[in-house]
Order: sequence, then C-alpha cells, then structure tokens
Amino acid sequence: MKIRVTIPTPASDFEKVMKALDESHGHLTREEAAVMVHLSPAQFSRQFKRLTGTRFREAQVAMKIRRGAWLLVNTNLQIRKIADLLAYSEPAKFQKTFRRILGVNPSQYRMQMAKVRDVC
Repeated sequence: MKIRVTIPTPASDFEKVMKALDESHGHLTREEAAVMVHLSPAQFSRQFKRLTGTRFREAQVAMKIRRGAWLLVNTNLQIRKIADLLAYSEPAKFQKTFRRILGVNPSQYRMQMAKVRDVC
C-alpha cells in the first residue's frame, strides 16, 4: 500500500509564478512554472487549481487575451499580427477565444475602446 504525502507549496511561490506568467504575457509553460515551484507538472496543476480556483491553462489564456486587448487599444497592429505575437496558430482561434472571454470580437473591442478614448 502506497501512502501519498503532499507538502503544500507556499502561496508566495505561486505568486512568483503568476508574476512570471504576467510578464511573459501567457507564454510561460506549465512545465516551466512547475520547475519554479519545485513540483512535477501534475502536482503543480493540482496545487495551482487549489490555490487559485482556476486551471493553469485558463490563466495562460486569460493573460494572452489581456495582452491582446492592450495591443488592440494601444497599437495599430492588425489582428492577425496580434494573434501571431500571442502564439495563436490562426487568427480565427484568437478571435474566437477573445470573443468567448470578453464577449465581443477584437475588431468590435478596438472600436468600442476608441470611442471611449474619444469621449475622455
């Protein structure tokens, strides 16, 4: 009979992971994050979900979309170029994910934010 003992990783270590994920704009891999907190990828995933209430992949996607939203508002880059910068294999995947998370497609978001900027 195997007895499994899990020693929780301090939340401060996961704060470092979140900072690295933010600074990498969602490009930090689960394996890289696991190394940062000295866990296997599977253990890391369980701990991440327990501490944050979300899966690591969902956090990655959220960071990418946040970066994409910033690029839409603050640059004139084409949507396909933004999708490429965020490592989406196809612009349509970026657009679909963006719409799922923010409720509007990237073009609509850019137009809405431009109107808000004009009012301010």
